[in-house]
Amino acid sequence: VLKVVGALFNRENVLKPPELTIKSQDVNGNLVLIEGTTDRNAQLFINDVPVQVNPDGTFIHTIHFSKIGKYKITFRVVSASGSETTLEKFATIYDE
Repeated sequence: VLKVVGALFNRENVLKPPELTIKSQDVNGNLVLIEGTTDRNAQLFINDVPVQVNPDGTFIHTIHFSKIGKYKITFRVVSASGSETTLEKFATIYDE
């Protein structure tokens, strides 16, 4: 019985940090449109804001910045087991 449970409940997969891929990060005026993928059962936060992950693991999120400048965007993904992946990217908002 233990071998069957071990095979079904692979400990390596449970402890593995969730995947995170940013497919695009487009700046349009003072808006940044982010598209990407992650594990479908993970919780995603962008700059500490919860972001909905679709059943296929894709997501789309828009961030509004009120001033020109260079901004850090922090992505944090938390798996059901509590393991995390973090990623930082930057976006520059220019004067139009």
